[in-house]
Amino acid sequence: MRLAGSAVLKRNDAGYNSSMSEAPKRRRRWTFSLRTMFVAVTLVGIACGIGWTVHRVHDRDRLLASLRVRGALVGKAVSDVPGRAVPILWSMLGARPVGVFVLPEDGFTNAEVAEIAALFPEAAIKEHTWRMDRGPSTPSNRR
Repeated sequence: MRLAGSAVLKRNDAGYNSSMSEAPKRRRRWTFSLRTMFVAVTLVGIACGIGWTVHRVHDRDRLLASLRVRGALVGKAVSDVPGRAVPILWSMLGARPVGVFVLPEDGFTNAEVAEIAALFPEAAIKEHTWRMDRGPSTPSNRR
């Protein structure tokens, strides 16, 4: 069979390349757009941020229980002082405001006081010069 001056090649003809038609089928790789990547990275970032905030709120609860066991006095928040409030996301996750911590002088290191200040940004930290076996005397302001 001839068409307009050219020969129609059959599979048995010499010019036919059999490897072209029987090439192995490659699986197409999963592709996505740049917008999809930005959305995915944003969602992962939000999830990690919320997870970290939940972790900090749980740390705050554990530290509060530990402070009460170690003899610190914990006072409730009485007034809303500007700039000294529980972060909004923390309060949505159940963190309750604390007004003041009164710590025994010999019971806490500076690193522990810094951790208390980081987890309780709304609280004032005061230190009494008393020992656990004696009563309180005059307070000193730690913050």
